[in-house]
Amino acid sequence: MKFSALPDDTYVLITQHCLARGSDRNIVEVFKNNLRLLQISRKWRQLALPSVYNVAFITSKDVSNLELIELANCTHAVRNMHINLHYSTDPSNRLAQIVDMVKCYNRVQLLHINLHRGISTSAEQLPSELPKIDFYSMFPKVTSLKFSGTPFYPAVDALYSHIAQQYAHQLQYLDSSHPISSERKFEMLKHASINGIGVSNYKVPQMSAECLEKLSLYNVPSDFSWNSFEGSEFSNLYELCVYYTAASNGNQRIPARRLLFPKLKVLDVDGISNEYPVFHQAVFPEEISRLFISGFGDMYRSIRDVKLPRAKKLGISTSLDHDDTPQTVSYMNQIAKNAARAETVYFRVYNNVPVAAGDVTCTAITVLYFKTQISIETMLSLIGTLHNLVDLELGRLIGGDSTVQYVDLPESDEQLLEPFNSKLKCLALKVEDQPEASSNIVDVVIFILLKLPMLRELMCEQLAKAFLNKLELYVEAYPKLQTIAYGISQDAIDNN
Repeated sequence: MKFSALPDDTYVLITQHCLARGSDRNIVEVFKNNLRLLQISRKWRQLALPSVYNVAFITSKDVSNLELIELANCTHAVRNMHINLHYSTDPSNRLAQIVDMVKCYNRVQLLHINLHRGISTSAEQLPSELPKIDFYSMFPKVTSLKFSGTPFYPAVDALYSHIAQQYAHQLQYLDSSHPISSERKFEMLKHASINGIGVSNYKVPQMSAECLEKLSLYNVPSDFSWNSFEGSEFSNLYELCVYYTAASNGNQRIPARRLLFPKLKVLDVDGISNEYPVFHQAVFPEEISRLFISGFGDMYRSIRDVKLPRAKKLGISTSLDHDDTPQTVSYMNQIAKNAARAETVYFRVYNNVPVAAGDVTCTAITVLYFKTQISIETMLSLIGTLHNLVDLELGRLIGGDSTVQYVDLPESDEQLLEPFNSKLKCLALKVEDQPEASSNIVDVVIFILLKLPMLRELMCEQLAKAFLNKLELYVEAYPKLQTIAYGISQDAIDNN
């Protein structure tokens, strides 16, 4: 069969497969690439037009494909509308012009509006209110809304809330980097992502707990009320993310109401509060796919004795650089224990959290990232005791008082040092700015290489030249090192 004789639906399927896809940031490039599909043949152009012109956009630099769409008589094909407006003065006039340009695209189903304020412009220099535009009369079929842009401008927050309320009865997807306030209930929302940033007592809009499948709430006070959700059972919710800020009234309160999440698969809880209320008031399945908890010492202490769901992938991370609670790592160990054994466990510990040899006792850890100061002794302790560790990244390695010296190359395999009981495959080291420690650390790295037969990737920063000089000797005499990929900075390469 000739290609030109293929059925029309086969052409459409091929077109869908060939369409370039990307994010909002490269929407122009994606559109230009897809235009090439219209040049293959006359028939292909005819059948591919609706797919290529499915997306209409106006960028912050006033680049638009609206004229091309209208010349091709394809306004009826547009399902996704992206409006981007960069402003440093009152955006009202330009916004009105854009609305006038897009009012004939009445089959749009996804509407994305991005109002981005200039860096040098403060909200105080702008009007306190923006025109309340009737988007519903232009786009009556919208079921997905996305709002983005520069936060901390109440007039934009109010505009986004006004638009969202127009679709409250039919909206299924809402993604907003701004707080959304609504007196109307969102009856059909399946996916909701809302950021309450900039509002100290932010109140989550009303939704149906039963309809929700994915819920992300960012910057909500830890005392916010779940009463915004009709019903206590989130019977279809499979993913929940809650990022807490400090309580709006300065006190923590845990409502007596129990929240049920029978089908939950993914749970992410983060914040800068002193407590994670959701863990105390929710009933989770016994096992989920992923559990991620981020916070600091006081938050971890509040749930260290709470029985958490078993997770195939468990992540525990400190979220604040100024956390210096001595018991933080101990609390993390306890939380990991209470969440039971997982297939993948990763710890991330940032600046100022004190860590010494023996502090990390969760033997199930597979990925460990430290951006706090770690001595050589602690590093060797981690590798020697965490037998399931696969990936280790140390962002601030210091020399310490290690007695490990330069290790001579064994004359034969029988004389090899006994290897660590370790599964470590990836090791990344960044040396703290201590030149006197670099030589010692190089010796330790070489020592570790001889004791880590599973190692496949090695990244060493700020000691690359000394490391390379010694490693070259080992590469020639010890063939197993040829399978290890070590990374260095371009500056280090240039200096060699």
